[in-house]
This record gives sequence, C-alpha cells and structure tokens, in this order.
Amino acid sequence: FIGLIVCNMFLLLCGIVGIKYFARIVEVPGRILGPFVMVMLIIGAYAYDNNLAHAGMVIVLGALAYWMDKFNFSTIPVILGFVMGPIIE
Repeated sequence: FIGLIVCNMFLLLCGIVGIKYFARIVEVPGRILGPFVMVMLIIGAYAYDNNLAHAGMVIVLGALAYWMDKFNFSTIPVILGFVMGPIIE
C-alpha cells in the first residue's frame, strides 16, 4: 500500500513538472500527429502478443473508423462493441 502512495506521489510530481511540455502536443499539426499515433498503436498491438494479426486488426479497424467518420456514422457503438463484447459474453 505504501508503494502505491509513493508511485502516485512520483506521478504527481512528474505531471506537475512536465505539464508545460505535455501541453505542447496540442501545437503539433494533425497531419503529423495522426500517423505518429497510428504507428504507435500498431507497434503496441503487435508488442502485446507478438502477433501480426493484432497489428492488422488495428489497421483494418482504423480504416473502418476513418470511413465511418467520413460518412457521418457514429464510431462509438463499434468501439463499445469491440471493448465490451468479450466481457458481456
């Protein structure tokens, strides 16, 4: 329990010190930030289980979400379905 408190205090200190640097992410143009986030998502999905199918699923679902957003469909039900589907079953 003490370790949890110490970790939270450390994270609070990091947040207070780094807030001016974290806020600068807003200044990065979307055409640069978007592909960077997508690459990080693909790397994280692959690193989760060392399975290339997970990275492919990120790409396919990202494309699906892009097209749904482009044609004014709500992406929230799809996200909730993928997140909550295995939990509900």
